[in-house]
Amino acid sequence: MREFYDYESAHPEIYHYSSTRTYTMPDEEDPEKEYWMFVDKFEDYEDYIHSLYEASHGEDNKEGQRLMAKVVSYHEGFIGNAIDHWTEVPSLRVDDQGH
Repeated sequence: MREFYDYESAHPEIYHYSSTRTYTMPDEEDPEKEYWMFVDKFEDYEDYIHSLYEASHGEDNKEGQRLMAKVVSYHEGFIGNAIDHWTEVPSLRVDDQGH
């Protein structure tokens, strides 16, 4: 996963978000596994979603697609419960300390 995140970070022209944060937690039932999540920060939702779609389907991003396929191959149930989108309520915004 780190290899894929590093690739994303190095290619802001492909992946349109300003930052990402990752979190992991051990799987108490299986020490060989862990739960993980990421939170991408972006300003324009439609642009962000479009960039993810293009990154996963476009002809110009074979390396990113290869890395994502590698990630998915290790993650049981990855696609079924992978994505929740949250929209920040401006009045509830908290300081993200530059992340």
